[in-house]
Amino acid sequence: MKNLTIIPNRVSETRKYGYLLVTFLVILVLFLIAGSLTKERSPHATYGLAILLLGCLPGIIYFQKKDQESIPLLPLHGLFYSFTFGFPVFSDLIDWRGLPGSSIDYALELVITGLVLLYVSYYFVGRVLFYKVAPVSLKNQLSFKHLTPKFWLIISIYILYRIIPNLSEIPSLGQLLNPLGYFTLGFFYILYLKGILSNIEKNFFLFLILPVVFIDRFTSGALAQVFLLMLFYMIIYWQIRKKIPLFFIGILMAFYMIFNPAKMHYRTLITSDYYTDLSRVEKTGLFFTAAYEYYKNVKGKSFDKLGSTQVGRINHITTFAYVVHNTPGTVPYWDGHTYEFLLVSFIPRFIWPGKPESSYGNEFGHRYALLNKNDYVTSFNLPWLPEFYANYGEVGVYIGMALVGLLFRLLVVVFASPKATIIEYLLGLTLLFSLFYAESNLAGMLGGFILSFISLYFIMYLISRRV
Repeated sequence: MKNLTIIPNRVSETRKYGYLLVTFLVILVLFLIAGSLTKERSPHATYGLAILLLGCLPGIIYFQKKDQESIPLLPLHGLFYSFTFGFPVFSDLIDWRGLPGSSIDYALELVITGLVLLYVSYYFVGRVLFYKVAPVSLKNQLSFKHLTPKFWLIISIYILYRIIPNLSEIPSLGQLLNPLGYFTLGFFYILYLKGILSNIEKNFFLFLILPVVFIDRFTSGALAQVFLLMLFYMIIYWQIRKKIPLFFIGILMAFYMIFNPAKMHYRTLITSDYYTDLSRVEKTGLFFTAAYEYYKNVKGKSFDKLGSTQVGRINHITTFAYVVHNTPGTVPYWDGHTYEFLLVSFIPRFIWPGKPESSYGNEFGHRYALLNKNDYVTSFNLPWLPEFYANYGEVGVYIGMALVGLLFRLLVVVFASPKATIIEYLLGLTLLFSLFYAESNLAGMLGGFILSFISLYFIMYLISRRV
């Protein structure tokens, strides 16, 4: 059982990253202030800077803690707000949709207040409420030797599901196999990092399984899927080695900067009749061709458009300010409509074939005139903060962020114990890591979490037994 235990925290090694983060923030603040002095100062810069710093605060606290949670959920969530609600404020390329400065300032103030309430709930109220809650535990766990053959079978089924179209069209199968895919991919990555895989297994994993998974996600045109997989591996690398994979982060940033501007052109191509039947290898080549053609045509002021595309992808503060400005004057409150799906979201479709679809992204886009009237396909991202305000206004932001803080504290206590075994750690990581990325409807994400937990816990319980 010894090789199933997570490596203990090494505080002396992790604190240096806290110091590096503080140093980085000081340099960044000085850089942003210097930029403001050389040109007309953004009237919202102070608010943006406050959000940027507040978002990094949980990371600084995390690196200094003696008993670190095995999954840095709140630090990642804080960085999400830093990069999507704070950092875009400093860009000259941000599109404020013609909003008045008063609405923008009010929205920024709400973000700051919401983050403070989130942290108070997580660090103080949640600590008191959940201090007796026990972490999840899987009994009768086996050694890697006994578990590995079972996971090779599962990952083979997952790969077949991803590459065979008829299988991937079965919704309930995807609800089960997608979290299982993350779990098994994490399992073999840990074995690789710990040097437990044989040479044959290592080569099979590195040069067959991973390329197939990466190409499948890449050719879908949803680059967020590639980003989440790489982040999943970076979190595991941190937990096992207690080192931040800076090279990995650099590769991820370069990947995003290169392919994000060309993805819409690629999506248009693969949905046309001419390219429908391409294999995934051919689609990979098509994506590279689309990127090459895109950059070949970038000239002069087109670089501004390129930068605007990059900023627009991570910019959620404009959406929030737009919702704040138009609610309830132009658009009435939603009164909890987007949370109704939570009541049924965890029911598998094989039990309820007629279960309603969660299409709030498209509905939100039409409700606020952000999409073409005839566009019933595109989903406009509905982050949690705009969703809180669209439903209940200012009170919704305050109560919503406080409840998220309590929820995160409970989830971390249950699923991110510093003393978790590898199997318990992977169960928690598979369930929690994507919750930090709060740019989609909250009810849909929580519903998926509940269903994934039930199915994963049951399967892990079964395969962890000798019989």
